[in-house]
This record gives sequence, C-alpha cells and structure tokens, in this order.
Amino acid sequence: MAERVVIVGVRRGGSFVSVGELRQMAGRAGRIHGGPSAQVEVIVQSDDEEYAREAIGGDVNLEAISVIGDIETMSFHILPEICAGNITDINTAETWYQRSFHAFSGGRQDFHAVFSYLRGMEAITWRSGVKPTLLGHLASSFYFHPADVLAWRDNFDQIFKQGLEDDDVAAAWALGNVPMRHFQGTFGNHWEIVDEFMSCLPSDLEVRDGCLVSSVLWWNVIGGPSVGPMRNCVLQIRKDSPRVFALLKRIDREVAGWSKDKYFDEKQFQSSRGIPLELLELCLLPGVGKSMAYCLYNVDIRSRSDVISEAGLNDLATDDEIGMAARGLADGVF
Repeated sequence: MAERVVIVGVRRGGSFVSVGELRQMAGRAGRIHGGPSAQVEVIVQSDDEEYAREAIGGDVNLEAISVIGDIETMSFHILPEICAGNITDINTAETWYQRSFHAFSGGRQDFHAVFSYLRGMEAITWRSGVKPTLLGHLASSFYFHPADVLAWRDNFDQIFKQGLEDDDVAAAWALGNVPMRHFQGTFGNHWEIVDEFMSCLPSDLEVRDGCLVSSVLWWNVIGGPSVGPMRNCVLQIRKDSPRVFALLKRIDREVAGWSKDKYFDEKQFQSSRGIPLELLELCLLPGVGKSMAYCLYNVDIRSRSDVISEAGLNDLATDDEIGMAARGLADGVF
C-alpha cells in the first residue's frame, strides 16, 4: 500500500464527503506490511479544515485491519479463485492466502472449514479436488455471496411450489430473505408497514433473523407502501435489482428449471417503477404510467381486455392502439 496519500478537498459538489469514505481513503496509507509509518495529507480550504481534522484526525484509530478472517467473508473472496481454476486444493488455497493482508497481519485460516462451508452452500464439490458447481459459478460471476444465491434459489423454489408467485408480499420475502445482503435502519413513523407485511405474509414463509427489514424494503421496491426514511436503501435496492433478476433468470435456466423468464422480467419492470402487481398489465401498455393505471384501475378498467372492451377496439388491435385507447379512457376519467 502507499506510504503517502494525498486527499484534495473534502467536498463532493456542495456536500461533505462522508467521514467513513475519508477514513477509507486515508487507510490506503500505512498498511502493516508497507513499513512502520506513512503519511496522509489533506488539502482543503480554511473553511473545511475543522471538518477534515475531526473526520481523519483526533483520537480515531486508523489502523487498517483485514476482515477476511471470518469464514463467510473468506468464502466470498476465495470462490472466484476456485471458479478461475487458481485454487484446486488446500495447498493452492494456502499459497493464494499467503499473499493477503490478513496473512501479513499474522492471521490464520482453516481451509478445510472454508471448503466445507462452500460445499454446504452448494457452491463447490470437494472430493479429489475442489471444483465449482453451477451455483458457485453464478455467485462468482454476478459477485453475490454464495449463501445468498442458495437462499434465492430455495426461496423462489418454495413460492413457486406453493403457487405464491402472484403474491407481492411472498415475492418480497423471496427477494429479501437472504442471510448476507442485509439492510438495516429505522422506518420512523412508518413501522405499521412491518405489521402489515407480516399480516399479509403466508404462514408457511418464515423470515430469517435480520431479514425482516430487507423483505419490507423489497416490498416497497415492487410497489408496496411507503417506507419513510428508508428511501435511500430502497434506491440502493432498485439500482441493483437488474443484477438480482439477471441472476435469478440464470438460476432458472441453468439450475432450477422453473421456466419463469417472463415472471422475472415482469418483477424487474415492477421494481424499476415501483408498480404493484395489480397495475402491471396496464403499465405494460405503451404510454401508461403508474398514476394513469391507478386511475383506470379505480373505475374497474384493470387489464388489456378491459381497455379493448371499453374502447370498442378489435381484438387484433396492436399494443400501441390499446395504449392510445387507455390514455383516452384515462383522460375521460380525469
């Protein structure tokens, strides 16, 4: 790592860069195996000097540490090396590990335990050597923890078998009920959404410890009620949702065989616009947005066939013609 780090400014646009991000940048200097000391320089205007001193200086311990000592984190980082063929057994794992900061810091790792964990996550096979499974390859290529990939497969397998795929609460449970990709925070004065979620959740679906908040956030992403001050977490989920649904489609095609490509495309469409399932068919029409769909839904126009019937269209009408008719019907309601 660097012996000297220079940080120019502590603002991005009109806002301060977060304390955590500044400390992360400063932490690039002075790693244990880089020498006994290092230097961090922060160049700021005088008005920002106090913020910079409090953010990086003071009594804060900026000693860099490695987090790959725990088995879950190590498993996430070693899986791509297994998929690339760089690690095939205990010896090659040890050789790879010796280049890590954790090893330089005097750490140790039990790769028998790591491989057993990955095998339990169905990410590898471990007999005469270590080889990745299809689930392992998918976890590595999409950069998700194998425990989450396994949980997503099992969750959707459960709701498909129970016929719950058309239940948005069940779908939110399947998306949010994973062990590693957690979101935490407070709903402020919107905690009633949690009670509503639990009251609507089918009794056979059990929420893992620590996964309730994430499941409720996914409910909002696919069109559920407001989550108040948790909006930033919702934006993170929505931004990453294309990657999640692309993974789920690959799990479907290569592992599970659900034949649900269209289902996941529709869920991705819902998550991109925050559309509840009951409005989906209307919102798929060209030019029909969420507000317009609500307007039509409230006067019992709830599907393509309803639009065709109300507008007196031919059954062979194109999507563009049906969308134009839907917009006309909505204008009439307004």
